[in-house]
Amino acid sequence: MSEYRPVTCGQHDVLQDVATRGVRSEIVFREENGGEHLVNDQVVDVFTRGDGEFTRLQSGQEIRLDHLVRVNDTVFDEDGVGRDPQAE
Repeated sequence: MSEYRPVTCGQHDVLQDVATRGVRSEIVFREENGGEHLVNDQVVDVFTRGDGEFTRLQSGQEIRLDHLVRVNDTVFDEDGVGRDPQAE
């Protein structure tokens, strides 16, 4: 597994918001092989474990935060900074 890259407070805020509202979200993340994967699920937790931060989905799947590409309309760039492309 690659070295964890800390994410911004903004990325945490987006995840906490969708978790608190209890809504299903469209989540795109990078896999270890570099490919992207799309899931439609509910964020139920954001937590730290060992050497990284993760989100847990209702399905039980865990995704490392620095692998997230997009949550709903918020796109995260390489620095983990969220932006809404519809607002541009």
